[in-house]
Amino acid sequence: MTDEIPKIEIIDKKNFSKIKNRKITRYLNLLLHPSQLPNKIFNKLYNRDKMRVKSSFDYKELYLQHGRNAVIDHRHPHDQFEYVTKKQKEILYPILKSQINGPITKILDFGCGIGRFSRDLAEMFDCNVTGVDTSKYLIDLCNNEKNVNYFVVDEKLNQIKDKFDLIFICNVINGIPDQKVFQLAEILSSQLNKSGKLFLVEVTGKKNVENIWRTRTVNKIIDFFPKIDLRHISQYIDIDNEVSIFFGQKIN
Repeated sequence: MTDEIPKIEIIDKKNFSKIKNRKITRYLNLLLHPSQLPNKIFNKLYNRDKMRVKSSFDYKELYLQHGRNAVIDHRHPHDQFEYVTKKQKEILYPILKSQINGPITKILDFGCGIGRFSRDLAEMFDCNVTGVDTSKYLIDLCNNEKNVNYFVVDEKLNQIKDKFDLIFICNVINGIPDQKVFQLAEILSSQLNKSGKLFLVEVTGKKNVENIWRTRTVNKIIDFFPKIDLRHISQYIDIDNEVSIFFGQKIN
C-alpha cells in the first residue's frame, strides 16, 4: 500500500487534522492545475441539477460506470475496492461486536448493495441475515448463501415480514432525501424486536450539505430515529470524509 492511496483509518486526536489536510491538498492541486477547474465546476453544477430531478440513484448506471466501486466512494482507484472493503471491516466489526451483549438470531442488512457485509455478519453472530436493497440490479449480483438471503424491497419495505435483533446500515441514508429518511426510520424501527439494535454508518460533517450524496451532521442523523436511543460512538476517515458510527437500542 503506497502513500498515494487514500487512507481509511479511525479518527483520534492525533489524526483528526488529516481530514482538513486532505481537503487543503485537493484545493492546492486545483490551484497548481487550473485546467482542471472548469471540469470540476461543470461536474458540480451537473450533479446539482441531477439531484433536483432524481430522488434516488440508478445503481445499474453507476455500476456500469464504476464497477464494484459504485458502492464505495468513487474517488478511490478502481483497483482499491478490496482494500477499502477490508479496511472498513477492520474498523467496523470490532466496534459492532463490542456493542452486542446478548444473542443475535436475525439481522437485516439494509441497503446491502452487492452483499459486502452480509455473509460476514451471518458468520460473526452465527445467525440468519437478510440483505435487502431497492436496486434489483445490485441484488441480482448477490448470491444466496448459508444463512444469508437477499431480495429486492420497495421504499415502504412491504416485502419484509420478519422482525430483527439487529439492523445494519452502512453508507445508505445520505443518498435518500430527508422526508424519505424519516419515513424509512419509522419503518425500520418497527422492524426491530423489543430490544432490537441499530448499527449505522454514514458520512457526517459540521453542517448539512445537499448533494446527490448528502453530508449530514451527527445530530441530524440521530434525530431521524426518535424511537431508537441512537448514540455516536466512533469515527473514521475515508479519503477526506468524516464517517461516523452510530449504535443504539430500540426505546420501549
